[in-house]
Amino acid sequence: MAAQQRAITKWDAVLFCLLFPLHVVRGVLMVVVSVAGVARHVRRATRALSSTLECPSCGEANATVGRWTCGVCHATYHGWVGRCGICGAGCGWFACTCGVAITLPWERP
Repeated sequence: MAAQQRAITKWDAVLFCLLFPLHVVRGVLMVVVSVAGVARHVRRATRALSSTLECPSCGEANATVGRWTCGVCHATYHGWVGRCGICGAGCGWFACTCGVAITLPWERP
């Protein structure tokens, strides 16, 4: 025996007409938020992969590749500031020549 289908009433049609625009707005907002999030991640990745980072205080460009001293093993190594070349410890910031801390891009919200 086949299942019976329920007839669409006028109240179903009214409810659909009232709720459909809300679902459309919700869908558009989800797309906008997603695109904005992707754009933010691309900007942060571009900053993280750059060879210099600008100081938030004095505006001077500071090299992210060079000679560094690890805060964990205290070894001096040549390479990228974000990861010790000897022990592999990560870094969240480094000091500008003016003395202000420059936070690495992935540490910012």
